Amino acid sequence: MDIPPDVLAPHRVGRVEPLRGGAKKAVSRLHCDDGFTCILYEWTPEAAYAGVDAADGPAALAHNHGYLRDLGVRTPEVLHRDASWALVEDLGDRLYMGDLARLGTALARMHGHRRVGWGPLAEPRRTVDPPCERVVLQQTRRDLVDLGRMVAGFVPAPLTDRVLDLFDRVSPRSDHGLIHGELGPEHVRADPDGQPCLIDIEGAKFFDVEYEHSFLTFRWKDRYPALRAEGLDAQRLRFYRLSLHLHYAAGPLRIIARGYPDAAGMRAIADANLAAAQALVEGT
Repeated sequence: MDIPPDVLAPHRVGRVEPLRGGAKKAVSRLHCDDGFTCILYEWTPEAAYAGVDAADGPAALAHNHGYLRDLGVRTPEVLHRDASWALVEDLGDRLYMGDLARLGTALARMHGHRRVGWGPLAEPRRTVDPPCERVVLQQTRRDLVDLGRMVAGFVPAPLTDRVLDLFDRVSPRSDHGLIHGELGPEHVRADPDGQPCLIDIEGAKFFDVEYEHSFLTFRWKDRYPALRAEGLDAQRLRFYRLSLHLHYAAGPLRIIARGYPDAAGMRAIADANLAAAQALVEGT
């Protein structure tokens, strides 16, 4: 796309470097003639392999950046945004490998920020109806149907039974914390001062913090203990862990069907998560 000349003035773009993005937006690094760089995010139908989410996009990015900044949580500075694209601070490609206690502190600050309703950070619901766990259950049912359609020989019944059993053990809840929603190691960069910086924050929302911690356990693996929190609901953790594995088994297969260029990488994610879900059931 063409960036209006005045947006980056006095810098002038000399080269555009495509970067590997996710399944919702295209990502590029802009190299300017004077050495300045920044990151361009573009939300286009062609880049929306995971489907279009009205809650994502430049407006959500800018709003969530300001909200998290006010909480003391570091995210890339938003330099400029338009209806379908945004320019943000370039933090390089260094994943955060520092003291995870610093990241744990940022997460505790987010998770401790509570609301009664759940939903996107800009517009959380005012009630808890339907509750988070029921929304996840509905998604998991869809994931199981799609897995039955897309995976040869897949038998959903044992997993369905286990999901319903875990769901029935979850007790009602009346408040929710602020979560990133998909905080794998690839979504944490080191800023120039060595601080952890969260990227891809458009999906930040109020939700059950156990949903986030269930994701953290299998994405951060042996590094997770540094991020563990006290007072989490064990039943919610079990329910969300199984549901998330099923979601990250079905989701990549849907993305492949929409033409995602790295089909092999997505299939590896799907296979690993399906195996993990089946192991959780077989181990009970």
